[in-house]
Formats: sequence, C-alpha cells, structure tokens
Amino acid sequence: MEEKDLSQPPVEVTDDVADAPTSEEVKASIMQETNALIAWILACRSLTFLEFESQLVPKVLALGCLFVQLFLCMRAEQFQATRPSPSAGYKRMDPKPRRLGTFFGKVRYWRTYFYRAGGATIRWIWNWD
Repeated sequence: MEEKDLSQPPVEVTDDVADAPTSEEVKASIMQETNALIAWILACRSLTFLEFESQLVPKVLALGCLFVQLFLCMRAEQFQATRPSPSAGYKRMDPKPRRLGTFFGKVRYWRTYFYRAGGATIRWIWNWD
C-alpha cells in the first residue's frame, strides 16, 4: 500500500472565512483533525522515525492552532453573553477578522470593537490570565 504525502498540516489558516466560527464548529474541526491524524499515524508503516516525526510536527502545530482558536471562540462567546450591550454612548461593531501570532502559528479569530461618534474606538480586551 502506497503512503500519501501528508507533510502538509491537516488544517490551514485562510482568509476566506467570512463569519466567526462557533465553539461547537471549532470543536468539531478538532475532532475531525484528531481522527485524521490518528488514521495517518496508523498508516505510517514504512516511514522511518525521522520521516514520521518530521511530518508529525506541522500536523501537531496545526492542531494546536485549532485549540487556540477554540479558546478564543469560547472567550468571545463568554464576552457576548456577559456584555449584551455596550456602555452608554457606544455602539458595537460586527466582529472583525484578525490573525494572532501564537507558538503554534497564525490563528484566525474575530474581535468585537466599540465606537462612538467622534471616532473614539475602544477595542475589546480579553482577560487571558
């Protein structure tokens, strides 16, 4: 049985996602990618350990990006639930897509901004501690 070249990460951060995913959608992606990674490992019968490890690292880093994205989605949902309306005089803007550089690589997330007339914008700041 011929092995496929799976040296590319199982997931890729792209800019073509228009809407923020929900925590449930990210969890489903994590499960799908984890199952795919396990299947790939079980199919690596003829790889040397060096080849296996070299191909495994980017896959694990890509999975790490999904875990970070899940954390950010969970915090965004928590923020939306605890702050259903902005402070007096401010309006909530639709979440804007951003990319965050992490240990695992670039992670796509969405950030909510508040603004008021006169151009004063307040960024949403998470308590990541």
